[in-house]
Amino acid sequence: MEVFRSDSAVVRIKLTAAKQLVFKSQDMEFPEGILIHFYDTNGALSSTIKANKAYYSFKDKLYRGEGDVRVHNIEKGNKLNSEELFWDERKEIIFTEKFVTVEKDDGTIINATGMEADQGFNEYTFHKVERSRVPIPGEE
Repeated sequence: MEVFRSDSAVVRIKLTAAKQLVFKSQDMEFPEGILIHFYDTNGALSSTIKANKAYYSFKDKLYRGEGDVRVHNIEKGNKLNSEELFWDERKEIIFTEKFVTVEKDDGTIINATGMEADQGFNEYTFHKVERSRVPIPGEE
């Protein structure tokens, strides 16, 4: 299944899943995973979220990805990996209280427990940073 969401005739979000279960409450389950594409105002792909399994709360407008959850900011090259991640459609944010690893294009690696970011994964805040690495210029 594919669902497209647009703004001013420009696709902004594309959700893809092999299998979707819809319940009476209008909550949904994606037992075989989900892939969410985010597009910028010009329609160019800006970031993605991929999860092995996902759930959607209709009442809260909240997606929860589980398993191997990956976020990729295409523009900046930053990548996030976690075992659980939430996407709040209303607030346009992603967040988790679980452990995350972020790899930046410059070689920086950030390990943290808990984080919050805009849905495009452009700006983010970590709750408890641990065992991280920032490359030093000229270092091999």
